[in-house]
Amino acid sequence: GFVSSVMSLMSLDLPVPNYSTVCRQQGTLRVPLSLSSGSRPRHIVIDATGLRVYGAGEWHVNKHRGGRRRIWRKLHLGVDEQTKEIVAVEVTASHVHDSQVLPRLTNTAGIWYHIVILILSAGIALSLPMVARSFLAYWARVENEKVYLVSLEIGVAVFLIVFFNYIRRSLQDRRLAKMAIGAGLVSFFSKRGRGAQSRIRTLKEKHGTGRTVMVIGSSGQGTLVDQVGALSTVLEKCLGAKILLANPYSQEASKRIQAIAHPDLTLENYRAEVRQSIELLKRLKAIGKAVKLKLYSDPPLVKLVILGDYLWLQHYHTDLDIQSMPEYVLQHNLKGHGLYTLCYQYFVQRWESTRIPEYDLDTDELVYRGSNGGEVKRVRFGAENVSEGIRQDVEKLSLTPDTSTAKSPRLTEVLST
Repeated sequence: GFVSSVMSLMSLDLPVPNYSTVCRQQGTLRVPLSLSSGSRPRHIVIDATGLRVYGAGEWHVNKHRGGRRRIWRKLHLGVDEQTKEIVAVEVTASHVHDSQVLPRLTNTAGIWYHIVILILSAGIALSLPMVARSFLAYWARVENEKVYLVSLEIGVAVFLIVFFNYIRRSLQDRRLAKMAIGAGLVSFFSKRGRGAQSRIRTLKEKHGTGRTVMVIGSSGQGTLVDQVGALSTVLEKCLGAKILLANPYSQEASKRIQAIAHPDLTLENYRAEVRQSIELLKRLKAIGKAVKLKLYSDPPLVKLVILGDYLWLQHYHTDLDIQSMPEYVLQHNLKGHGLYTLCYQYFVQRWESTRIPEYDLDTDELVYRGSNGGEVKRVRFGAENVSEGIRQDVEKLSLTPDTSTAKSPRLTEVLST
């Protein structure tokens, strides 16, 4: 093609291999690469480039005609300034800065580890003669003293017991840490003290900036509305939000309030908290944030916050406040396994479920959709026991908007009343 025409214009009779020939030969081609010696000091230049990750995003765009969720990874490179040789490579998430991977690229931690080991070894070797002389002088004084010998034997026995127990626990902890890393667990907060709340808020602010926030909660008061909440500042800097909250007018919400039996937590207060969360989302939408809200009617199972490659997880106990439950932080595993993927798929299934209506922030109505995505009915938010019956009818119908009215007389009757 192009190369052949160039050869013709230059009046050169040289063979030009085609693309198929090059592809067949490149599998067996061996190019010797001269690597520079590692004995000399090197000046390393650190830089990064972005890599676009193609996955299920394009399929979701074709199916739902929605916005594409762009996934990026960063490729950090360490290049020898003189020879231009790539000496270190690291792939991270898009929000990781070069300074954060510098120790791994230059293996600074490993170098310092070997330096410390070398210093300790030299210190032990130099101190052995002095230690031996001191021990022999001490032994000459106590070798005939039974009390000292028994005390020395007991001390050595206790030291060996403590030492081997420490080794055994270290091996067990290493196995547990390996399993936790494989599952994606990167942090754990057993109690929600001031220090833990500060660390949680810092982590969420760090990983939530410029992303779409995905949340499954109960009322959203402690997560969204509270000015000291974990997401109060994140929502101001995010691109958009997908929020799943409990319907305060459902039967399950009433049962949970009664089960907790807290004097400050009444059904009226709970409904007021949900309305405050809705007002916050309305303000976010008014300033251009892509905000969507859905209200589920089944019992709350988990509190879930997804910010990019990190996920915060808490369990809703039947009769305990969520603040007393531990919080787990999970990280997305690039190999595709781990608890992050499981929780993320759980959120996607909940969000795409036709059983959960979408809250229209403009009209304050619950929008029910059929299995084909078309709108079936709208219900005014705040009607007790009505939304539950509508949800059950939508589950039975799964019809298009044109035929739902004709085949659902009960829906029309309920709405008219």
